[in-house]
Amino acid sequence: MNFVRWFFSPRSKNDWKSWNSLFLTLPLVFGLVVVLPSAHREHLIAARQESTIGVVTAYEPSNHNQCSYTFAVLGKRYTGESSSPNLPMTIGQQVTVYFDRDAPMTNSLTDYEAASRNNVGFSRFLIVGIIVIIASILYAKRRAIRH
Repeated sequence: MNFVRWFFSPRSKNDWKSWNSLFLTLPLVFGLVVVLPSAHREHLIAARQESTIGVVTAYEPSNHNQCSYTFAVLGKRYTGESSSPNLPMTIGQQVTVYFDRDAPMTNSLTDYEAASRNNVGFSRFLIVGIIVIIASILYAKRRAIRH
């Protein structure tokens, strides 16, 4: 029996087991638990974000384009590591570094506002997935009760 037929098959009023299908939402809920705090943190940093020019000190394309760089804020030197959004990088190349003005050691080569938007978009996708699964369960239950 295929899953769709099983999922939407009618059941007696007293023997509704399709609520077990709610477990299908667990990966989506887990995704939300992981993504939402990150999106919130990046949103807060984006409100305080500033940028400056840094210099690439190391680049490892085999390590997920890991890029090490240095930059200065108010005369103090900082270092950072981030996956490079641009390919390829060369040692000594100038890059734009985004940092939290209140804590410059929190920095990245990716704009925090864009990262926050991406995470919020992915969160919306997960929420829609959860709603679709729950709506399908309710639809199947309603259909089963009618029969």
